[in-house]
Amino acid sequence: MTSVARDILAVLEPLVREGKVRVTQTSRGVSIEINASALFAPGEARLSDDSYVALKAIASVLVSDDHAIQVEGFTDNLPIKNSMFPSNWELSAVRASSVVRLFTENGIDENRMTAVGQGPKLPMLNLFNFIQLFYGKI
Repeated sequence: MTSVARDILAVLEPLVREGKVRVTQTSRGVSIEINASALFAPGEARLSDDSYVALKAIASVLVSDDHAIQVEGFTDNLPIKNSMFPSNWELSAVRASSVVRLFTENGIDENRMTAVGQGPKLPMLNLFNFIQLFYGKI
């Protein structure tokens, strides 16, 4: 595991213990999976107050490097259709963008980042409602 992965594990250790975060080294780089229930209320894309601590901790590790960062937003396991989110595609994309915005506000160059909405596909561990970050080879 790279030093970046170890540093991220260290700053997120309480959430890792609670099963809300998983950090792994993959062929794409460092993968950080955050259960979106730790970040968002159901059907919402606004980051919860509690999520700022974890995401700022991740940003503090990633800010000093120049690797690419891809933020993948997933969605709730129920279809959504309202004036703000016509479908789960929009919800997942705005969730990913919310994380990218917070990272930008915390000093990460926006040119390093990509926000990807996964819509209702690709459930992780048979759960929807995840945010996944890839750091490294995108």
